[in-house]
Amino acid sequence: SAFVNKIWNASRFSLMHIDLELKNAGSIERESLRTVERWILSRLNETTKNINRSLATYRFDEAANALYHFFWHEFCDWYIEMAKPVLLGKHGDENEQRKAKRVLLEVLDRSLRLLHPFMPFVTEEIWQKLGGVEPSIMVAPYPIAEDVLEDPEAERLVEAVKLMITAVRNVRAER
Repeated sequence: SAFVNKIWNASRFSLMHIDLELKNAGSIERESLRTVERWILSRLNETTKNINRSLATYRFDEAANALYHFFWHEFCDWYIEMAKPVLLGKHGDENEQRKAKRVLLEVLDRSLRLLHPFMPFVTEEIWQKLGGVEPSIMVAPYPIAEDVLEDPEAERLVEAVKLMITAVRNVRAER
């Protein structure tokens, strides 16, 4: 399906630009992250909250829809595109690139763990390439929401940028 292809492509791009494994990654210095990194972590946190709430009430359709929307629209369509200049070394310094890679690794890891109950074979294959501490994604802890990741200001700023970009694209398409 198109969604599986999107997961493979996003994972392949991510793995090409991540030069560290999960077990050696260390923690994320959240206070020094750029707005776009704070935004994607905040969106991932909100998605995690929604998925866990849906799963607790046996609303598997809502959980799957939240995962689809986050991975396809927020992670692939917006975050990866916004992070590309830094990841490719065209913008920012080496420190910014290191932080972007670390956040990319974190988001991919958590996204795969959230997706695992719905797509076990695909997520296991990709997760093995991330070099986690656990021998399998099946025994890795399922993500839970963390209040420290919430960042309404970063979400507001990035949403404004997304609206501007969408408006420009729409005007360009009409002309």
